[in-house]
Amino acid sequence: MKTISRIALMTGVVAVATAALCFAGPSATEQARIDALLSHVSNMKGTEFIRNGKAHDAATAATFLTRKFRAHGSSVTNANDFIAQIATKSSTSGRPYRIRLPDGTETNCAAYLNGVLRSMNMERPNSTPEDIRR
Repeated sequence: MKTISRIALMTGVVAVATAALCFAGPSATEQARIDALLSHVSNMKGTEFIRNGKAHDAATAATFLTRKFRAHGSSVTNANDFIAQIATKSSTSGRPYRIRLPDGTETNCAAYLNGVLRSMNMERPNSTPEDIRR
C-alpha cells in the first residue's frame, strides 16, 4: 500500500511541475519584447487604434492590450504569440484590431506590430531584456 501511495504522490508532483512549466509564461527576454511592443503602442501619438469600430488613443490601446494580456495571456510564451493571441482581434466580436496612423493610413494591428517586432529583432538580434527596455 505504501508503494501505491508513493507512486500516486510522485505522479501528482510530476503533474503539478508539468502544469507549471506549461503556464510559466514568457521568458524574461520575451517579456521584455512584449513590454517594448506595449511601450511602442503607448507612445504612438496621433495614432488611433480601432477596436470593434471605436477609435481609441495610443495610451488607451496600450492599457487595454496590457489588461487583455494579463487576463487571457496564459498561453503566450513569446512576442509573436502576444501579437497573434492578444493584439490581432477582438475575442468577443472576432473583428480585427486596426491602426490609423497620423497620415490617415490604416492597417491591421497585427501586421503593424509584426513589422515593429521584425525591426526590433533586426536592430538588436542578441539583446538582453535590459537592452530591449531601453
